Amino acid sequence: MKKANSPIHAEVSQSHGQHITSKAPTKIARVLEYMIFTASLNTFEGEREVGDHSLPSTISDLANTYSLTITRTDEKVPTKWGRPTIVTRYSLPASEHEKARAVLVLLTSKGKKVAA
Repeated sequence: MKKANSPIHAEVSQSHGQHITSKAPTKIARVLEYMIFTASLNTFEGEREVGDHSLPSTISDLANTYSLTITRTDEKVPTKWGRPTIVTRYSLPASEHEKARAVLVLLTSKGKKVAA
């Protein structure tokens, strides 16, 4: 599903003969985009939804490198063997969304070139 306000999924007009060449978004950008525009994540969802095998490290990078406040809440989830395990759910408070969007723009603009 395309996210209308997401820089990762933004469309660029081809009418002026310009386009932005891009690579796939980085893991940290995918996680941040998901947390801004979709929902919170736990470790299992991070793997399934955005392909992050080490979500706690990515969250740490977002908090420590980009000074984002990320809420951490323990929750029980079922395992495939039927017994619950405790994981951490990471969420971005609404008060951090504006700052997070600015970080996402920074993350998605690195290395992009505008071709004439």
